[in-house]
Amino acid sequence: MDDLDALYRRLGDELAGQLDELVAELTDLYRRELPGYDAVPRSSIEENVRALLQVLVGRLREGRGFEATEAEMGRIARGYLDAAVPLSAISRSFQLGVLHLIARLREGLRATGADESAVDAMQDAVWRWTLTAAAAIAAAERDQAVAAARRDAGRRAELLRDLAAGAVTPQRLREE
Repeated sequence: MDDLDALYRRLGDELAGQLDELVAELTDLYRRELPGYDAVPRSSIEENVRALLQVLVGRLREGRGFEATEAEMGRIARGYLDAAVPLSAISRSFQLGVLHLIARLREGLRATGADESAVDAMQDAVWRWTLTAAAAIAAAERDQAVAAARRDAGRRAELLRDLAAGAVTPQRLREE
């Protein structure tokens, strides 16, 4: 496994030098392939893609492979939500991004002369990382839904209190 860790460090260094190129490639891919991404400002997508890649590159450069905590991935997923990326597209963007990265990483590993077991181990690790991302996205989506439900419940409770107190105008009643 030490050999794989050394390969990860080497790949991390290579990807760090290609970070701007990767951010542009993934941003273009998302805007082209995913509904709703073309309506999100490019800078917002780039910021979130860069944050995700920096976690990945940092782990690789440390020789730690694709370890990421659900908390780290959750922070990134919330960044996508804050950027107004449609929820339906967030998971798909992670999948497309991983497919793109696997091809790049596989090419990098093969260029180092790594054997197929190292390539297989890298792919397995990337997919585990993707599962962590999927769990983080689901948690961020759940948190967003719970927050929306609480806002709605608060708004309804306020309307009922005002209605009971006789403080609701006919216009507000129609709007609500």
